[in-house]
Amino acid sequence: MKKENRKKRFATNASVDSEQKLKISMTDTKIYAWIFLTVHEQPTFLNEVLWRADGINHAIPMLEELQNSFGWLQAQGFVRKVGKEYLLTETGATLKKSISHGNIFSVLDKITEKFSQLPEIGFTPDAITEKELDAAYKLNRK
Repeated sequence: MKKENRKKRFATNASVDSEQKLKISMTDTKIYAWIFLTVHEQPTFLNEVLWRADGINHAIPMLEELQNSFGWLQAQGFVRKVGKEYLLTETGATLKKSISHGNIFSVLDKITEKFSQLPEIGFTPDAITEKELDAAYKLNRK
């Protein structure tokens, strides 16, 4: 995917009036950072990724965003997949700890900036299926 591919998302920023919306332009790199923020050092199931992503950006990632993000994050060595769970690698945990201060939007921007400095690499999208995404989404609706 090309970095200039842009998607629009909307999120509520806690520092602004609750009626006001903060518009976030979501480049591929920012989407990778958004999904990266949902993964921890402990195994993380897909439904937790969706729940955390919604908490960060008040949006649920689309299937292609998840597939590409996890494929890219794994190829870069930040995340690994064990069965159906995702967890940070030592490299990913170190990066997250080094810039996890400030509000969520500043952290997202810092991670996006770090990711944008990395060389472009080829990757295989993660094999998340529509069925798995639907099941994870349904778990969150309970």
